[in-house]
Amino acid sequence: MLEEFLGRPEVHKRMQLDYVVLELDTDRMTHGKAIYDRMKAGRNGGLPWLIVVDNAGKELITGIGPKGNIGAPVQPEECEHFVAMLRATKQRLTDDDVATIAAELEAHAKSKRRK
Repeated sequence: MLEEFLGRPEVHKRMQLDYVVLELDTDRMTHGKAIYDRMKAGRNGGLPWLIVVDNAGKELITGIGPKGNIGAPVQPEECEHFVAMLRATKQRLTDDDVATIAAELEAHAKSKRRK
């Protein structure tokens, strides 16, 4: 689900202004599990587990929201935290870009929400 959202054309072209999306396959990638464990640093939460790091690998923010790991965000509070992650770490993204990504996330998530 997260890949589908990030692959939306309006999301992808904006995200690439500030972010390199890296997916680790903990089962199939050499050292994937070790990298995941190091980045997660013992914190709770399942997969997907999101983290934004700077170009030196320093953690800037994680996908751990007020109610825990947002994973592939679909619930309103998860979507809010994802957008907060962008706002907190953006460099070239404009407020309009973030608003577009937020609208795309809402459109993507709406049909996937628990009732």
